[in-house]
Amino acid sequence: MDKKANRQRNIQKKFFVSELENKIIEKNMREANLQNFSTYARKSCLDPDFREGRPKKFNQQQINLAMNLLERHSYKEVEKMTGISKSTLTRNKRKLQLSTDL
Repeated sequence: MDKKANRQRNIQKKFFVSELENKIIEKNMREANLQNFSTYARKSCLDPDFREGRPKKFNQQQINLAMNLLERHSYKEVEKMTGISKSTLTRNKRKLQLSTDL
């Protein structure tokens, strides 16, 4: 039985990268916990939710709730209520202020 005849994906894509780009790809694959380049390439090209690096601990809804709580409570209180660290709260507060200033 011919393996190629039964493939679901029968179109092959190839491209050239520099040595530096290859090292970056290998690093990103390690961070994404993937050993197979085909899997990595497919995910990074086709999956809109695929993100390289560390996954987000809190979703946008949780961050928005924390930002609203900061209007009435201190950073320590919001940290205790939500479990979101003060540094994450300040970083997101800064981002929010920058986006509203523009």
